[in-house]
Amino acid sequence: MKTIPLFVLIILTASAVIAEWQCPHGKLLVYYCVDSGYYDLFRLSFGSLLSVLSPKEHSCVGVVVLVPQINASTAHEFRARLREEKQACWSVVPVVFPLSATGVAVRDEETLGRFRVFEVPDTANYTVALYVDADTLFVKSPLSLMLRSGALKNGQVYAVPTGTSTSAQFNSRYFGLHHYSSQQVDGFIRDGVKPMNSGVFCFNLQSHTIAMMRDLYYFAMREIFAGTKHFVDQSFFNHYLLTHRLGNTTFLKGHVQMASGKVGETVAKSSTVVLHFIAAGLGSHQYKLQRMQAYLDNHHTRHLNWKMKECQNKKD
Repeated sequence: MKTIPLFVLIILTASAVIAEWQCPHGKLLVYYCVDSGYYDLFRLSFGSLLSVLSPKEHSCVGVVVLVPQINASTAHEFRARLREEKQACWSVVPVVFPLSATGVAVRDEETLGRFRVFEVPDTANYTVALYVDADTLFVKSPLSLMLRSGALKNGQVYAVPTGTSTSAQFNSRYFGLHHYSSQQVDGFIRDGVKPMNSGVFCFNLQSHTIAMMRDLYYFAMREIFAGTKHFVDQSFFNHYLLTHRLGNTTFLKGHVQMASGKVGETVAKSSTVVLHFIAAGLGSHQYKLQRMQAYLDNHHTRHLNWKMKECQNKKD
């Protein structure tokens, strides 16, 4: 019988202990759903995530980019741009996963993709999923929050409350589908149910919760094909989760901050993990980009520009 040399056995044992120590509560899947036209926003968001992760945390995070196939070359273009960013220098490399077209309007295709996590392979390797829009920046590592033992319950989706709990708010085009009865609204208010923003949300990656996300997606598709008036993803997100009492607005409150000021005005609060640069009437994609870059320049000492410069220097 062959024996394993003691020094090899020690190395193997130490490696197993280190791997367990690095991810004691499992792994986090961070995922985006963006068209290639939003690559510049994604680049800043993804770079901010890398900059806040410690070296030990990198192996506990996976990043997936769901890319709607608006045309046949969309996913190819996205991968090509990632290669241009010298992805070999990145400790976490995003996986680009193309989503098949479904025949709905382009805007719906782009936004409903966030619910299609059930199509992503190998989700069993992760404990928790965190969806973030491309117009977000990480200011702290999300791991200790997301992977805290017992923090997230199966079958619940955790998001940030938005607005007030009133009949007008629930039935606005942002948070409802004009299907709520007065009894439902009274029930929401009585139970402390609040309308939610769908730009950042998280959930346990258990089979029951993944099946729920699938049901949410197909609910939205049925409503769209039936001609229901809606405000892209957020109407369906709220209507489904509120009526089924599956949304939680307390867990992320204080950790996801809505940044709605002008260029250079955003300051993260001490508890903030993710900054979400919502439009809030201030306009375009380009304006969001300016606000995100201004925050990085003013507050984020290890921001993406530095990382990209370092990566270029290594290549040169």
